[in-house]
Amino acid sequence: MEMDRHSSAVAFKPALLVVDMQEDFCPPNGSLAVPGGRDLAPVVNSLLSLPYSLKVATKDFHPSDHVSFDTSHTPPNNKPFESSATMTNPYNLLETKQTIIWPVHCVQGTDGAEIIPEIDFSKIDHVVEKGRDKRVEMYSGFADAFGNKSNAASLDLAALLKDAGITHVYAVGLAGDCCVKWTAVDAKKEGFEVYVIEEGTKSIDFGENGWTAAKNELQENGVHVISIEGPEVEKQQRAFAESHRNAQDQQKLLRSKYHKDAFFERKAHRSEIAGGGQRKSVAVARLLNQSLLRISNARHRIEVKNETNKDGSGKGQMAAWKGAKIAKEYEREGGEYENEAGSKNEPTKGAPEPKSDSKKDDEVNKEDEEKKDGKEKPKANSGKKATSKKGETKTKTPKAKKEPATGTRKSARIGTKRSAPEEEKEVEEKAPAKKARTTKK
Repeated sequence: MEMDRHSSAVAFKPALLVVDMQEDFCPPNGSLAVPGGRDLAPVVNSLLSLPYSLKVATKDFHPSDHVSFDTSHTPPNNKPFESSATMTNPYNLLETKQTIIWPVHCVQGTDGAEIIPEIDFSKIDHVVEKGRDKRVEMYSGFADAFGNKSNAASLDLAALLKDAGITHVYAVGLAGDCCVKWTAVDAKKEGFEVYVIEEGTKSIDFGENGWTAAKNELQENGVHVISIEGPEVEKQQRAFAESHRNAQDQQKLLRSKYHKDAFFERKAHRSEIAGGGQRKSVAVARLLNQSLLRISNARHRIEVKNETNKDGSGKGQMAAWKGAKIAKEYEREGGEYENEAGSKNEPTKGAPEPKSDSKKDDEVNKEDEEKKDGKEKPKANSGKKATSKKGETKTKTPKAKKEPATGTRKSARIGTKRSAPEEEKEVEEKAPAKKARTTKK
């Protein structure tokens, strides 16, 4: 059985069908108004407020020349509620049925086809427009009078309910002895457990041939006619309450899982940030260690360069080299220099001899000797021949060498100690020259 498959998956999943609660079926202005039809709105809305799994509304949506309209037939066979017309099955021309003649109602695009505003339409999930084929009547929301599921309806209601996993169908609306009855019967044929809530429906005829006959027919087809306060609705409400609690529990579980996942995600993120900071700190420490190592190596090189000589003289190599250089310069000037080692014009023991250019030293010594003799080389003849690698001689003109400064200041800077009378004599010699310059200006 088709329904067993759905029942096994879900024990109780109800749907609410609101049948044809339209303006033309309700007073005071409906062309086919059912007495008390508009008064059903509070009951219908109370049911719509319950958490049905699916809420579907049906409505007649006829073309203006529908086969059931009195305007589509000629007198005398066009009297509403009395006359009838013959319909032919569009998919089997040999099959025919009789249909009752109705006043024009629920024409497409008219206000009479709209659902009454008293119904809370916002809570309805789907609307099935039925009776769109002018050739056949369609009371049920599932199929036309011949059982065809064709373009006479905008949706396949049976497929819609089954796809949603519906197991139980509750029906209300207009009219109880016509469209509600046939919709409930067809729902039972589709395999659903069907209930018609009596307080939620009104019939065209409440006599023996109207709602009383309709209830008998419903029960014969396995449809339950129940009260809104009966155990079936109470069971439904309990099931709704339980399902609501389950939904809340599921939401709490999902929220708990979400918060738990979010907590661990934040924790992992913090750990990742901390790990990144640790990695960064390690990298900085590594760079710092490398910098300190470079500084240590540089200091070590400086210490090695300035470490003392092997003989224990107490002077570094750089200091000894500088002392030897000063002694050499003073020797050129003809003075004497007593170094810290105690010998004249001798570098400190263990000090390396300063590098010098022997050729340049010879030239300087020669120039000094010529100055002492009063001779001066002319600049034109100051050139000197040099032999290149290939044996060729080239004449080079050396730059004029700056004469070394002489006088007391140089001697004082180098370290020659003078007596007080000598200093006074020098001051007296300079005084007339300074006065002469001032007079000239």
